[in-house]
Amino acid sequence: HAVAGDGRDDAVDLDAPFTLFAGGASGTVQAIRTDGDQLETLVGRYPNTNATADLARFRRGNFPDVLGVAYDDAAQRLYLVAGNTIYVVRWTDRDDVLTWTIDELSDPSNVAAYRDGALAFARFFAPAGLLFDDATRILYVADAGNHVIRAIDLTTNQVSTVVGTPAVRGYFGDGLAAGEALLDGPTAITRGPGGELYVADTGNHRIRRVDATDAVE
Repeated sequence: HAVAGDGRDDAVDLDAPFTLFAGGASGTVQAIRTDGDQLETLVGRYPNTNATADLARFRRGNFPDVLGVAYDDAAQRLYLVAGNTIYVVRWTDRDDVLTWTIDELSDPSNVAAYRDGALAFARFFAPAGLLFDDATRILYVADAGNHVIRAIDLTTNQVSTVVGTPAVRGYFGDGLAAGEALLDGPTAITRGPGGELYVADTGNHRIRRVDATDAVE
């Protein structure tokens, strides 16, 4: 489950074999492994000037702020949002950082915009929180700049909008279908024990709930 952090850390993922921290302005993802107590940098900016291509541990030094992180244990993939782009980190051996690579999943231009459809061409605007649902293989994105929650189907590589009205900021829609609601800069999302989604509707200073019937409250 992704939850908000404070100060330097913008989000935490507790569903991994390590606790993951989205480092915000540090431009990194950090972790504490379940079998240890040391904080280590997994992904992002690296102080060594001799960066090595796109190996995840040695990403370019100007990597953007990292605001959200999620982990797929079955596929051994780590997802993160940095700038206006969704990234995936893959590895052959989780304990050998030299096997890790990082790639853009969404439109690599990093242009702030809104576009659903094929993941490779999808555009986001200041995405923040992530939530990976391992049962459905859907990666949810709190797309703060577009005031919506987006869903990335990792089986079909299609992006859709599931909560909110794209590019319209407001507070509206309690009791109505999720697609009719208005949000204001949502920054985090998680799932409850009954399958409902909880959204941090940050600009409205509210927690919004999307129930099993796809209604917002």
